Amino acid sequence: MTSLVALNSDAHRNLMIDIQDQVDVAKKHNLLPVFMVEFVPSAAQCPVVFAKNHETGQIRPVIMTGFKPDENLFCDGDKWLGRYLPASLRPSPLIAMPDKNNDEKLVICVDEKSPMVSTEKGERIFDDEGNQTEFLKAQTQLAAEMRAHGLQTLELVETLVEFELLKTNPISVTPTNAPPFNVTGLYFVDEKALGELSPEKLAELRDKGYLRAIYASLMSLHRLDDLMRRRTDQETEAA
Repeated sequence: MTSLVALNSDAHRNLMIDIQDQVDVAKKHNLLPVFMVEFVPSAAQCPVVFAKNHETGQIRPVIMTGFKPDENLFCDGDKWLGRYLPASLRPSPLIAMPDKNNDEKLVICVDEKSPMVSTEKGERIFDDEGNQTEFLKAQTQLAAEMRAHGLQTLELVETLVEFELLKTNPISVTPTNAPPFNVTGLYFVDEKALGELSPEKLAELRDKGYLRAIYASLMSLHRLDDLMRRRTDQETEAA
């Protein structure tokens, strides 16, 4: 559970942050959330699809790293086997939140309960005089960018739903040494519906910068075969 508190140079003078990739956490998850800005680099290695969050009911973009809930074919212990590491596996305890008195202003908060936060290990965020360190300045900019990417991604999904551009189809999987099964519950961009959009709606997708992400998602579906080959190779090595 998070405990977000606005950064304060007095209260957090001696705070240190030790940012580490969370690959080990991902090894039992076959779907990892991504931002819209990550579609293109992610599409080069695995399918970019959409899944519904069972807790919130919200549809979000994810990369598919396996065919079963506890299967991640891109993880080997704490090592990531892909070329691009998603931002969700590079978390920070610093989060940009809107100021309660001014929605246009962001306040940088720290999750005081994060295991990355301590007074013993990592990078200082304030110096002895209470000034921001270069590390904190860089992390502050990153936190603001992550918030912007999150809002952009949310708007993309809302538009795809509004334009009825998401469909759900089962994925048939035929393992080498196991019975066939279907992967269900995932959403994909409906290429036929995309082609039938009015010129006005297509222009809106273009002007908002969504078309590049949409095409990246569509092209990434060719990586399903690569994902199956990765699965077969790992099964063969384990045999």
